[in-house]
Amino acid sequence: MNYQPQSNNYYERLGIDTEVSEIQIKSAFFTAVREYPPEKETELHKLIREAYDVLINTQSRLEYDSRLLHGDVLVALEEELSEAEENEDIDEQVRLLKKLINLSPNVGIYRNKLGLAYLNSEVWDSALTQFRKAIEINPKNPVFHLNAGHALENMENYDEAEKYFLNAYELDPEDYSPPRALASLYYYNYDNAEKAHQILDVAINADGKIDFQDFFCIYDKLQFYTFKGDEKNLKTQLGIIHDIVTNDEEIGFATFMLARIASDLYDHNMFSLAKNFIGEAAKLSPEDEDIRKFKKSISKNAKIVKSLKTIQNSSKVHDFVKHLMTVYIANYYGETSESEYKEQLDQAVDILRNMMDVDPTATRIKESFAYIENNHPLAYNMNNEFFDNIQGLPPASRSQYACPHCREKFNVQKYQYGDYTCPDCSSSVRYDSDGFSRATVAASSGCFIATAVYGDYDHENVLIFRKFRDTALLTNPIGRRLVGAYYALSPKLASYIDKDSHIAIFIRTRIFDKLAILIQQHIPNK
Repeated sequence: MNYQPQSNNYYERLGIDTEVSEIQIKSAFFTAVREYPPEKETELHKLIREAYDVLINTQSRLEYDSRLLHGDVLVALEEELSEAEENEDIDEQVRLLKKLINLSPNVGIYRNKLGLAYLNSEVWDSALTQFRKAIEINPKNPVFHLNAGHALENMENYDEAEKYFLNAYELDPEDYSPPRALASLYYYNYDNAEKAHQILDVAINADGKIDFQDFFCIYDKLQFYTFKGDEKNLKTQLGIIHDIVTNDEEIGFATFMLARIASDLYDHNMFSLAKNFIGEAAKLSPEDEDIRKFKKSISKNAKIVKSLKTIQNSSKVHDFVKHLMTVYIANYYGETSESEYKEQLDQAVDILRNMMDVDPTATRIKESFAYIENNHPLAYNMNNEFFDNIQGLPPASRSQYACPHCREKFNVQKYQYGDYTCPDCSSSVRYDSDGFSRATVAASSGCFIATAVYGDYDHENVLIFRKFRDTALLTNPIGRRLVGAYYALSPKLASYIDKDSHIAIFIRTRIFDKLAILIQQHIPNK
């Protein structure tokens, strides 16, 4: 045979023509090896071997034949294609790839590229068609299976997508892309977080060790944990990352990925965890100015959230102030729409107007904001102008105290001391510098039916009735309503009763005396 090992034409290197069979190719190669053995003719043997490796494989031989036939044209079109890809001109890519496929219909890589162009244009069915044709040409290429799975996933055909992803994984168990695709499919489309983590763990531990090539799968686990707010596992994975970074190239990539996770956590308002991740990134790349700025921003927000938690748990802060701070923080971090925030704030301001005119509430609210200003300035500065205005409001014009009879609260004008009537139970109360106390009622006032009937405010049975009122009726809502109704009617009725009249004697002997005995029998300790 006429071997030409230095020829650019692989057929000429082996001394065969383009129509030979696979058996003829093998025969030509092994005959050539005798003439150019690797031990003696090392460089020429490499050229013979190169030609054999390409021509003995059906797919690579088809692609080589296409290039041999249309070499110059294919090269020119590929150069145009590279420019279109650089310019992200999808339409031009599709046009050029169709030309390339027309010239070389059996080249799988062209089919795959056209499928990717359709995938980027979201023309899922056309993309799938090209990927399947690429698989027909070269069924053992895992990338073609993987891309077909992505097209099917976008078409919401999840079961078929899973099959293609599994095919890709089986064809190349060491590639991290198929397990990542499967994990994403299980997590987001099948809502099966457990299975997603299992497939990633298998990929991470495939070679019996955890090193930098496992970083991509670890990154996906971090994203899943971030989505669920799983702080415990996020911290665990952060520790793993710290241990597997060893050289400068890995450090640069790890810094980028850690910052990405920190950004995801930041978007979920998980600032404390974000601080851990960006802190680790800053340790790996201390000179990175962007990382330093981001770390500063995260630290600030972590302090704000920590302050708000402290404020919410503090006994020094009025409950309404806690509510107001919650409204502000929800708006500050975009958790409510502007319309929702405005509605909540308007309602809060309306309530606040009334509260700030009544002590001790008004004083307590001012003290709350003063405490926040002094101890949690970052939280206070979220709206310091408004909070300053609240602290600068004039003193309240009214005071609020609990009725000594029914314990319900009501307001009075500040410093206008004297006797008042409780609006809830209608009892008389005395207001002085110490607050509310029971007002003294004269025996001869004739304001109560019992006093009118017995003619003595301090009569034994009148005292029993008053104790029953204070210790039983006024301790519950129904009883207070009964007392209120009694005080509303009794003054007018008592004015018609004379203690020596027949009606007074009848009420005293037939009703009140027996009622007093009954009260003493059933509640002797009252």
